[in-house]
Amino acid sequence: VTTDPDRHILPTNGSKEVLFNLPLAVVDREKRPTVMVPDPAYPVYARGIDAVGGKVYPVVLEESLGFLPNLDKIPSEVWSETSILWVNYPNNPTGATAPSSFFEEAVSLCREHGVLLASDEAYTEIYFKEPPLSALQFGLENVIALHTLSKRSAMPGYRSGFIAGDPRLMDALKRFRPAVGVATPDFVQAGAIRAWSDESHVQAIRRRFEERRELMIPALTEMGYEVTPCPATIYLWIKVPTGVSADDFMLQAMEEGLVILPGTAMGPGGEGFFRLSLTYGPDRLQDSLPRLKRLISS
Repeated sequence: VTTDPDRHILPTNGSKEVLFNLPLAVVDREKRPTVMVPDPAYPVYARGIDAVGGKVYPVVLEESLGFLPNLDKIPSEVWSETSILWVNYPNNPTGATAPSSFFEEAVSLCREHGVLLASDEAYTEIYFKEPPLSALQFGLENVIALHTLSKRSAMPGYRSGFIAGDPRLMDALKRFRPAVGVATPDFVQAGAIRAWSDESHVQAIRRRFEERRELMIPALTEMGYEVTPCPATIYLWIKVPTGVSADDFMLQAMEEGLVILPGTAMGPGGEGFFRLSLTYGPDRLQDSLPRLKRLISS
């Protein structure tokens, strides 16, 4: 993707700032109050919509489709009142990636209906096979993508990110952002420049997560857990044992000294699953395996 930094890119304090504030800049509460949000999804999308009095329209990520939404199911009347379609691939919490056919369809529908396609690509550099696609590869018109150092460089505290895409929106956001954002301190900018300019540490981070993934997936599968294929991100998306709700399984895990995220924390579409983070080192993950085995055995 070729971009002009002056026309197509806007630095931000991480990506969460944009997730929350974008509806404030884009949503028309009278004519287009609706924002389509994946289900399950990172909760901040909905928080930003709620804050401006918009309407959340959940778009279920279907397991049978590889945790993609079926955009054909969305009624035309919903499209006509929608301002933003949020997509997130590689996906949190499922670890799924999206093929070119999905992005082609999403971009086409958004342009047809005058909807902004906002692609949260925070995990795009944490992958284990082929590099994930970006929505920007399918054109900049009606499209923006969000990136951050938080996952790529394991630097969440630095709050360094950027949005890139449609120059019309970039121009509007450059005028809007001074009212809601703050300037990044010089020392953070200096560190961020070094991190954005270097790829070797990103490769090392990918290898670390791949090693942890290769430790956990075979062990969990042998115990009887059904682990979703996760070609990217820093998480595993796992089905809870039969007959147990996601919330109940979380409480049982806490009794074993484990902290997991029930799928329902990411929306109703997460029922039946839990998210396991790979951010701990191999020793801590290894220590979790006997506890996870006791959970499924009981």
